[in-house]
Amino acid sequence: MRKMISASVVGVLLAGGALFGAAPASADCGYYVTDTVNLRSGPGTGYASYGLLRKDDHVAVLGKKGQWRKVTPMDDPKSGLSINAKGWVRGDFLEKATCMQLD
Repeated sequence: MRKMISASVVGVLLAGGALFGAAPASADCGYYVTDTVNLRSGPGTGYASYGLLRKDDHVAVLGKKGQWRKVTPMDDPKSGLSINAKGWVRGDFLEKATCMQLD
């Protein structure tokens, strides 16, 4: 069975001697937040903040509107936001996560 993992755990698995190959192009391993940002109720700075996402929080993109991306955490956020939280972040504060595939 093939399993997808994010690049953040690659180092740990490599230390254990696991072998990796590239993930299929269709794989979506999410995005990492590049700085501390507000998770907003709408796509713009005029919308209320639900709280903060911290640098390196792992999120999934659910939609987009202009430069803004609707996101939800993929792991427990460092800031204490609920993993079920959904809100908006400017796309330039997101960096695509690299997928690795266990063989």
